[in-house]
Amino acid sequence: MAISLDFPDDILERIFQYFCLCDADSRDWDPHGEWNVSNINDPPVFERPPQHILSGVCSHWYYAVRAFTSLWESISVVFNKRTSNAQWTLIEHAVLEGLVKSRDAPLTLRIIDTGFPSSRKPRPQLMHVFKSLLECSSRWKSFRLQTRNPTLLHAAAFPTRLDLGILEELRIIQSVMYEMPQAFKHVPNLIRVTAVNITNLNLPWHQIKEITIQNERPEIVCNVIHKCLTSPVLERIHCHGLYTPPAGHLVKLIHPSAHDVRLPASNWLVQASLPSLQELFCDFSYDDEDLTVLLSFLERSPCTLRSLTFKRFEMSPIPIRALSPYVLALRELHLRIGTPEPEAFIAGVLGPLRDADVLAALETLTVSLQFFRVFDIGHMHDDEHWVSVMLRAYTRIVNARPRLSLLHLKLYEDQDEWIETRAFQELKNCEARGGFRLETRNRARLSPKR
Repeated sequence: MAISLDFPDDILERIFQYFCLCDADSRDWDPHGEWNVSNINDPPVFERPPQHILSGVCSHWYYAVRAFTSLWESISVVFNKRTSNAQWTLIEHAVLEGLVKSRDAPLTLRIIDTGFPSSRKPRPQLMHVFKSLLECSSRWKSFRLQTRNPTLLHAAAFPTRLDLGILEELRIIQSVMYEMPQAFKHVPNLIRVTAVNITNLNLPWHQIKEITIQNERPEIVCNVIHKCLTSPVLERIHCHGLYTPPAGHLVKLIHPSAHDVRLPASNWLVQASLPSLQELFCDFSYDDEDLTVLLSFLERSPCTLRSLTFKRFEMSPIPIRALSPYVLALRELHLRIGTPEPEAFIAGVLGPLRDADVLAALETLTVSLQFFRVFDIGHMHDDEHWVSVMLRAYTRIVNARPRLSLLHLKLYEDQDEWIETRAFQELKNCEARGGFRLETRNRARLSPKR
């Protein structure tokens, strides 16, 4: 019997996405719920990873969604080595029906392999599903191909030309080097591209607004960025990976409208000019030389920076006071810190933030702290003592900053005792002032104990 649910489509879609996780197996996923190869591309974080997701619809809810056309406009095929023949039959049937149910609506397509051994040949059912999707390429609005095994859908599986008249987003993410299919050479409306370990990239660069790239060959990254800088509408440049461009390949990062930039090395900023920059993500190991380069860039290329992230902050505490005059409009500061000395962390990072004149516009502060370096040469710190000192330092920051609306603490150790301390409760009580929220997150749990 059909089920009638009187909910808005967007609410239904969230419910169905959740129930799609019911038969999942987590062995192919890392502790964060993400596939290791694709962490940089913000994949959906599931409580349990999916065997398959079809249009946000699993078999348990099939009849409940038959009347909702919008729920069929997103088709995801997620599989691994344990996907059974019966599941492939369900996938193939649901894809075919989804293409019919969505009528002529633009489609968001995702083909994701979460663990298919390279020694195995692709299942024929995958090719049947893929062929059905190719036949409606004129309706693709977003296409994502993400595999660990490049032989599953290699470049030869695509025809040399496809009707991709409305395609706006292309995301091809591979665990090893993969040649870009020629079918994507002519895409008149393509504006967003994600390419991980892709060679032979030949795209309409002059129209690209957003580029996200990672490659084991730095010269490919530099070449792609150089081409993207020719686009007058470029807004976002995200380079991922831990490498410094080789001599002779470093690109002069000069663009009038790019406002969201992520860089793997500070030397990208040496000759950069980004007057529209609003979000900067520093994905490199921070040291004093990196700070000098960053300050020089901000002085040479004034911009209204609103969000600043230090991803791999491992060396010395960031001189907040030295940075403050160059980022007067900064609203968001995100710091990921590995194993700091507790005294240095509190004095160099948290101490200056108690001064409301330092980063006066700050509204959001995120600190991801792995753990304190409690052992030092000739000394041993009391971890519990320094945790309380740190939490009380955060409390003083919150009390001194009425504009601070969100403090997000990520505890990368399973340190539930932090949440049980009196110092944490004092920090939590700051929410009583109104307009302020405290969030905590660790690997094991998404929220503190109640």
